[in-house]
Amino acid sequence: MFKINVSDFYKDSDHNDYPPACIRALKASEKYEQAEIFFEKGEYHVYDDTAEEFFSRICNNDSVMRKALFHIVGRRNLTINGNGSKLITHGRLTPFIIDQCECVMVKDIAVDVIRPFYTEATVLSVCGDELKVSIDQEHFPTEVRGENLLFTSDRWECDGTLGTILVQEFDPATGAPAVYSKTSLAAIGDGVQNTENLPVPLWRLRAERLNDHEFVLRGKRTYDPKIGNILVMTHEIRSVGGMLIFDSKDITAKNVTIYQSAAMPFLAQFTENVTIDSCTVIPAEGRTISTNTDAAHFVHCTGTVTVENCRFENMMDDCVNVHGMYTVVDKVEDHKIYLALIHYQQKGINMYHKGDYITVYDKETLEVVARQEVVDSYLPNEDVLVVEVASTVGICGGNIAENIERMPRVILRKNHCGNNRPRGFVVSTSKEMIIEDNVLYNYQNCIDIPGDAKYWFETGGVRSVVIRNNIFILHNSYQANAAVKVKPDFDCPIDNYHQNVVIEHNHFFGNNPRLLDTRCVDGLVFQNNTYRAPLVDETGMEVYRIRVANCENTDIQEVE
Repeated sequence: MFKINVSDFYKDSDHNDYPPACIRALKASEKYEQAEIFFEKGEYHVYDDTAEEFFSRICNNDSVMRKALFHIVGRRNLTINGNGSKLITHGRLTPFIIDQCECVMVKDIAVDVIRPFYTEATVLSVCGDELKVSIDQEHFPTEVRGENLLFTSDRWECDGTLGTILVQEFDPATGAPAVYSKTSLAAIGDGVQNTENLPVPLWRLRAERLNDHEFVLRGKRTYDPKIGNILVMTHEIRSVGGMLIFDSKDITAKNVTIYQSAAMPFLAQFTENVTIDSCTVIPAEGRTISTNTDAAHFVHCTGTVTVENCRFENMMDDCVNVHGMYTVVDKVEDHKIYLALIHYQQKGINMYHKGDYITVYDKETLEVVARQEVVDSYLPNEDVLVVEVASTVGICGGNIAENIERMPRVILRKNHCGNNRPRGFVVSTSKEMIIEDNVLYNYQNCIDIPGDAKYWFETGGVRSVVIRNNIFILHNSYQANAAVKVKPDFDCPIDNYHQNVVIEHNHFFGNNPRLLDTRCVDGLVFQNNTYRAPLVDETGMEVYRIRVANCENTDIQEVE
């Protein structure tokens, strides 16, 4: 393996900005069959001025122009070795984008941002429709123009009126989401936009600046946060990630730390065999959250997805998310199925390859009405995906479709994940899934095996799951979530949407008595698990340990 030192490609004319050196080093590595690009251990500031910019579509993210430090395309047998270095990014810059590659590894490197893509506001007082907060202007610079709140840096500003500010209350004493707090969206200012079909309630506010660091936010809220707690407000679209992987094979991240990102620190889409090993997503010292999104996200990957020995904490979304995509049949013409891409973060994405199989379900019964091999697929525009098949018999408008085979085997092992806003592992795959030896301490469900045909349109039913030897540290939350949830997030008419789920030898601790919530599972085993906590609950909501509905072939053993 030929080794290339990034510092050898640095020029005085780069003025302490390292993207040009990285681009030159990447170009120089192309002539070698096996190459390692390495950093001498140190701290490197990288600015988005000279980085390569290109357009990309990524599921569960925004389709925008992106800038990359390393934009690796069509390469084989390449390693990026940080040797323990730290990259400090300035502006909207994604460190690693890997596209159509094979056998690529990124290792031993940490990434942080000079100005986080979120802002912290400490609650000073709450009185009627007035919320008084303090914002540290050194770390989270903000401005008020008219009654609009703008989040700023020396390279960008974000408008608070877009209705995409996610607000979560955190308790500074625990560093975790505050007990009984409620996640909301916020639009702050005049001319509020984007307020339809929102997944959580919206705060409509107007801003007034009292002095350098104190502000009053007036308007409608869904609840009153506690004085002294921190309101985290994420204000960047899902545009700047950590390590984005597309249409590749055998990709590994090892000993990679991401301290802050606007989009997923680790995201793989349509990739075979992805390993995230001994990686960390945590807040930098003095900050409350790490990433604005999930820590690791996998969409229609194949082979094996492995996440092990990782620590993911203080995210504003889930720890690990594995899923495919549902689409809705718009119409059928001849041998063509026209699929509507419903969610705006699915637009322009083709999840079918020639030789794949499209499975189509009746929208009312979820019975399979057709399974056809894909002859061809293409996108006439970003809203519609056309799939050509040999026969469209039985298929009609309104049916639900998915690519059930293009999914991975999943291994989630020896990870510590928690102190984040919603859930731990949100995982659905038609292949084998093993979840073992993890420690999970999440605000909502620690493990959620869903199926969503109403908002995110994320597939789907599982067929073989083992959840064993995990430690669940449970917290009360306003939503009264169970530690393990196995049920679709829509009104499912069948009893075998999920199949063959074994939950055994796990240990449950904490003050939430709800251990298991299941629905529409055929083949459910819950045995040899232990629970250590009083059967109490202060939310006033339904108290249960195990809840089973519309399931078949169950073997439920009470916890010890």
